[in-house]
Amino acid sequence: MGGVRLVSCREFLELFLDDWLEGALPARRWRQCDRHLDLCVACAESAAAYRTTVRMLRRLGRTAGSEPLPEEMTRAILARSRTS
Repeated sequence: MGGVRLVSCREFLELFLDDWLEGALPARRWRQCDRHLDLCVACAESAAAYRTTVRMLRRLGRTAGSEPLPEEMTRAILARSRTS
């Protein structure tokens, strides 16, 4: 089997997290990210925390067309999830 190339933690969190969450990644990239999450507890926890944050913000009326979260806030959420 020709294995799936893993993405790094940095690639997943900085480049692919939003598209992964929205289901907007090409199938191959999706498999790479899912495989990474199967193997990396830290990224799986970060993705879960980020998903929860996005859901809460949507409930508060922030939609995909809203202004994106500030980069600093995103980093703080991800950092917090790693220390929990």
